[in-house]
Amino acid sequence: MRTKQPAEDGPYKGDYLRAFVDDYQREYGFTLTDRPVVVDNIRVRVIGSTESIQRIPIPKATENPPPAIEHEEVYFSETGRVKTPVFDLSKLHAGHEIEGPAVIIDKTNTIVVLPNCKATITEYGDVRITIGKEGRRIVGYTLLSPFFFCCFMIMFYLFLLFIG
Repeated sequence: MRTKQPAEDGPYKGDYLRAFVDDYQREYGFTLTDRPVVVDNIRVRVIGSTESIQRIPIPKATENPPPAIEHEEVYFSETGRVKTPVFDLSKLHAGHEIEGPAVIIDKTNTIVVLPNCKATITEYGDVRITIGKEGRRIVGYTLLSPFFFCCFMIMFYLFLLFIG
């Protein structure tokens, strides 16, 4: 059970044990007076401030993006398995554009650029992905006919009868 630090000027005057016992009573409706309280975990949260972070621009692209470092078979729901180029982010410069499908990797990230999408490297090395018009679609919506719904409900009812 977690107990917040009791304020020095509050009702507990910084007394963690009293605060914990009251929290325990409020949560469970009783206390265990004959047992010791054991602290097995302490969390410390700190909020710090720093000077503002200065973003460092990366070099601008002067030619086309470098060739892919490899090609891998990647499955996309729209197209199935596709031999997909893999690019190293550290070799891309501001203004480079990569048409999907593609994969962009670096030491800590893998970015998948879906078919009909385009990745653009910004002046600070961020990757902005633009979704093409044919790439936009409704996800998670299924039109179900009353007939199929009725069949499903009958099968579900029979299943419930079967398992008891």
